[in-house]
Amino acid sequence: MFNDSVGLYEYQGGIAVDCDEDSLNQYGIVHGGLLSTLLDESMGYLILKKGTKVVTAQISVQYILPGKRGRITSKANMVREGKDLIFMEATAEQDGVTLAMATGIYFKI
Repeated sequence: MFNDSVGLYEYQGGIAVDCDEDSLNQYGIVHGGLLSTLLDESMGYLILKKGTKVVTAQISVQYILPGKRGRITSKANMVREGKDLIFMEATAEQDGVTLAMATGIYFKI
C-alpha cells in the first residue's frame, strides 16, 4: 500500500513517519511533500476510523519550521461534517514542536 511505500504508520491515535536520509531534501531538511502527505493521511485516517470512506478534495498546508531526521507525528481533528463533505484540520509535530498545520476538505465516496 501507499503508506508502506513512504513509511507511514499508525501511532498513538494518529499517523507517524520516521525520517531518515531519504526523507530529506537538498537542504538537509524533511521534504515538504512528505509533511503534506503525512498531514493528508492523518486527516483521512481519522475519518476512516469513524467508518466513512473519502477522497481528498482540497488540502492547504502551512509550513512553520523545518523537520529533521527522526519521528514526526500527526493528529487530526474533524471540524465539520456535511452531507457530502468533511472539513478537517491537522498538525505535524517533532519533539513536541509544531512543524506544519493543514486544513483539508474530503469528499465522501
